[in-house]
Amino acid sequence: MPIWSRVDPVATMAQIAGVDAYGLIAMIVERAETVRRNRHECPQLAQQVETIGDLLPQVQREHPEMERVLGKLEATLRDACVLVSACQGSSYIRRFLRSGKHAEEFRRLREKVEFYLQIFPVISHIDTTRRLVRILNDAESPQTQNMPRSTSTRSGRASRSNANEDYSFESPQARTEPFAVRRDETTGARSRGDDRAQLTNDTAHQLAHSTQGLIAAGFSFFELSQLAKATKNFSREFKIGEGGFGRVYKGRLQGRPVAIKRCFVESNPERLSDFENEIKFIPKLQHRNIVKLQGYCIKEKERILVYEYMSNKSLDKFIFGPRTGGPLNWDMLFKIIGGIAQGIVYLHLHSGLNIIHRDIKPSNILLDSEMNPKISDFGTARTCHPNKIQKAGVIAGTRGYMPPEYANKGVFSGKTDVFSFGSLLIEILSGKKERHIVLKRGEQELDPSRVRMELDVRGEGAGKANPPVAVQRGAVSPLG
Repeated sequence: MPIWSRVDPVATMAQIAGVDAYGLIAMIVERAETVRRNRHECPQLAQQVETIGDLLPQVQREHPEMERVLGKLEATLRDACVLVSACQGSSYIRRFLRSGKHAEEFRRLREKVEFYLQIFPVISHIDTTRRLVRILNDAESPQTQNMPRSTSTRSGRASRSNANEDYSFESPQARTEPFAVRRDETTGARSRGDDRAQLTNDTAHQLAHSTQGLIAAGFSFFELSQLAKATKNFSREFKIGEGGFGRVYKGRLQGRPVAIKRCFVESNPERLSDFENEIKFIPKLQHRNIVKLQGYCIKEKERILVYEYMSNKSLDKFIFGPRTGGPLNWDMLFKIIGGIAQGIVYLHLHSGLNIIHRDIKPSNILLDSEMNPKISDFGTARTCHPNKIQKAGVIAGTRGYMPPEYANKGVFSGKTDVFSFGSLLIEILSGKKERHIVLKRGEQELDPSRVRMELDVRGEGAGKANPPVAVQRGAVSPLG
């Protein structure tokens, strides 16, 4: 039975007749601030529907199935508006509130709203993925399209990020050529000075306009000239790291520091799929332990990603490298470990996308100014329910952090990230690269006594693990 059949409906129904979803949400939020009854339940419900308002722009209305979904959503919002209005009070309404049925109505509406909160990101993700893949395929240059894509095992990231290599924020190994830009006299746009071929269509603007409204708020398209200016034409002095995916530069945009990653898609076509993955997944993820992608640039052969800047760089520098900052106490260390775990749980269970990262390792954990860990690098990520098993056509990730069934057969699930997290945890506690703590031939699991020996670095025995090696080096110092 609709709620308005049990309360005085005249004024409220007249007000909400013909109001769309956005208007209903605004009314619910406004009225929740002045309720006399259920002062906890009403703001909570208002907060949920306000979140739906944030998600609505991501949903494409041209699909017939979406019209049905939005129609049902508006019916739910009308129920919510009437219920919140009822809580503003009146003698008639108080009699209704005393009937004991308002608690049931709040529960029913919260369940409905929660359903839409879960389903909208999935719908938006499917639609965004379909459109981005089509647009990005159109955006490839003829040279890139004609280059064969490798089908060999992408221990690819095993080759670009194997256990013996440390690419994250490392010192420059070779001189970076300055990025020369010039102004196109006909369009006013700036383009790469040494480009051998010019495309007739500006595919960057095509992507920007076609994805408008699909990506979360705060995700932007940047002109190449903006990024070149922010990094002094991608000069060496602004370079802060380099990996198999691209070079990373520090810059400032709109007064804020950012990390600008210039991707190697021209020299390595496999990196194009990594670029697409970053755009496909990260803008949809809203969690304090997931790095934020602020925007992108596509201009001819250039593929550039713009992230929030992480002033403390990556976790591997705290585990394996010298630190110039202050000591990191045990509470902070456990905060980092817990934050990584929360980020993985969010990806698997609460993002609405069921994302398996497949490359959890210290160099992919970035640390902000308050030492909050943020999972980054979604180039190898895939959607898969964490309890289901999938077979990868291409094995991507970093050897040493892969479970045997994935490294050998390409079989992955949520357990793949759990294994990687365990390897990362051992590295934090031992201060040694994971490759130094491996399964012996024929072993199915790691002998706990061997782990204890690795942690008991001073040989005191009795199963008591000493502080991590990183602690003893002064990178981390225990409390007290």
